[in-house]
Amino acid sequence: MISDLNADIAYIATPYAFNEEQALLCLQHVKPVLCEKPMTLTYRQTSHLTDVATKQNLFLMEAMWTGCTPFINGIKEIIAEGTIGKVRHVQADFGFASPFDADSRLYNYALGGGSVMDIGIYPLFLATLLLGKSQNIQVAATLSPTQVDEMPLFSFNMAMEVPHS
Repeated sequence: MISDLNADIAYIATPYAFNEEQALLCLQHVKPVLCEKPMTLTYRQTSHLTDVATKQNLFLMEAMWTGCTPFINGIKEIIAEGTIGKVRHVQADFGFASPFDADSRLYNYALGGGSVMDIGIYPLFLATLLLGKSQNIQVAATLSPTQVDEMPLFSFNMAMEVPHS
């Protein structure tokens, strides 16, 4: 696929632990990349991919599908129109029951296991979209026997305007 001149872009949807290596290979072969979230396991890895893409003048994007859905656009429009006033608080949950399996990608630390890496980004994305960049995000979690988070509780310290009296 990397050498196929008819392939315009690479979409990487493998377990997170392999994303950096595969995205880097594509970028080095001058292929733009759309990479499933999380793009990598660490900030350093993502920064490296961004640097390579910038130097190559190539498209590189994390495939965060929720930002491209009609309901998110509708929410942004309602907020921009002032229909509901300024958003000051967001409470969002996203979860599913997953039986413990130490070898599955959800519970394997080396594969990027844990609920924050898998689905925790969705409530984080929504809070950031609606409230802006956070000054502080804290996560408390119940850990599985493999030491990945099973049930996180997020605490946000968002930069919000405080009305003057």
